[in-house]
Amino acid sequence: MATFRTPIDRRKFLKRATAAGSGIAIAAAAGCLDDGDDDEELDDEEEAGEPLPEFTYFNNPEDYNPGRHDTINLIADRWSDEVGINVEVEVLEWGTLFSTVNDEYEYDLATWSQFPGVDIAENVAERFTSAHADEPGTGNHMGYQDEEMDELIATQQRTEDMDERIEAVHEIQAKIAEDVPFHPILYEAELMPHKNDQLDGWVDHIEGYNRLPNYVSVEVLDENEDGFLRGFWTEALENLNPWAHQGLSKHVHLMDALFEKPIHMTPELEVDEELSLVDEIERPDAETIVWEIKEDASWSDGEPLTAEDVAFTYQTIVDEAPSQYSLQASEVAGAEVIDEYTVQIDLNTEFGLAANGVIGHPIYITPEHVWEGVDLPQEELEEEPVSSGIVEVDYWDPGQEVNLVARDDHRLDFEIEGINWEIITSSSTIWELTDRGEINYHPFAQPSRELSEAHEEDDTLSVAEVEGSGWTHLNINTRNEGLDEQAVRQALAHGIPKETISEQLYYGYYPPGHSYVSPSFDELHNPDVEGIYTGDVEEAHETLREGGFVITDEGVHYAD
Repeated sequence: MATFRTPIDRRKFLKRATAAGSGIAIAAAAGCLDDGDDDEELDDEEEAGEPLPEFTYFNNPEDYNPGRHDTINLIADRWSDEVGINVEVEVLEWGTLFSTVNDEYEYDLATWSQFPGVDIAENVAERFTSAHADEPGTGNHMGYQDEEMDELIATQQRTEDMDERIEAVHEIQAKIAEDVPFHPILYEAELMPHKNDQLDGWVDHIEGYNRLPNYVSVEVLDENEDGFLRGFWTEALENLNPWAHQGLSKHVHLMDALFEKPIHMTPELEVDEELSLVDEIERPDAETIVWEIKEDASWSDGEPLTAEDVAFTYQTIVDEAPSQYSLQASEVAGAEVIDEYTVQIDLNTEFGLAANGVIGHPIYITPEHVWEGVDLPQEELEEEPVSSGIVEVDYWDPGQEVNLVARDDHRLDFEIEGINWEIITSSSTIWELTDRGEINYHPFAQPSRELSEAHEEDDTLSVAEVEGSGWTHLNINTRNEGLDEQAVRQALAHGIPKETISEQLYYGYYPPGHSYVSPSFDELHNPDVEGIYTGDVEEAHETLREGGFVITDEGVHYAD
């Protein structure tokens, strides 16, 4: 196994320095194992046995996410041409790609973006708990199983001591870095391009700018005549069913405006007393949560939102186990109504500091009078949901446009009059409409040449930026032959040219990633895992040789 080196200095979060003007050519990252430019001496072919299998690396279509599409192609070329691990890229429509990996566990390598949210506890439990590796759709699509990891996850989940939690989370990061079932390629900053003559008042939050803390904070300026957030998405929305959002950003951004959640967190990652549906929290013991909810919440059809709705939502999670709440379905034992505005949540296991982020924050409360008696609610198509959030559905033309209008009777104060998204697939059309002010914010901004140039040239376009919780990351299916070898997974991580990707494909907006827990989580981030994987091909080869592999001009082989 390769030696892990601790860096001398903690690498700071990179700020954007130059946009399109970097002089590093993307093509410079690619090469050939046997092109004669590498002074590294190859191994004796007589020592080589069977070659490593060819691996398939799933890619999204270019028009879905151009930067990620190019990133995957660049990495695959580096692995094949320089590291000697043969990788073929296969492009799949995004929904098919996600389902094949996340729901079926049928893949070798895949890359996408993910955001753990306000607490890493839910994500780490879903992705790395051994029990989730065997049943497709429960989160651990990488097939990673390790008893020590299971114990660390349990510790960080149940402890009430912050120092103990920090120690456990640091060890989790070190294990992920060494075992490499997953590897962060880039840390993703949260970006909010917006017309500064129409909108202002954005709040920097680890979850980004498309959640309730910003919907209630954004200021409507004089040039915004209708008071709307007017944005876009590049593909159709499938459903407005709160049971079926699957954690996808294009749905969650709207769900946060449409539905109440028990817990919201402040930018300091403390319970937001104003935004949260919960008014008071009691913990009789480590396996019980008692919430007193606010009495002025209501549904868009005029019905009051009560403890009955909260208990119904959590009991449905237990009974139906919808895939988006698979972790909560395993952790929650049941829910019961204490009185009209008090509900008790019973847990199967102990929860400490992580309870607010795992049990309270991710859940959208649903109306009992609408969903009672519906089997498999996650399979229902919902076009006009009865909502409890700051907006309700005005109209939705699937595949074309969705229009949400503000609720005058909501308990919270806010300025926006609604949210409108058009489905627009053309980047040039998006920027033309932005220039004209018809689009006044970008709900899911990605670094691009257009963004960089518009930011420089358009005085009415500002970009709010904050360190995000997530990453563009590599998923490795450790069940598969070849990928079940730690040295191979480490070599793949060593071979990723992160600096080139950051500068050339993401214009410096997204810095190179190192750890499963990003620096935005402050003390929970482990700086000791930074600098281990730097895109060094020779380090990849050294790791493979130490793992018992042979490297010839034809690629990587098992030893004979």
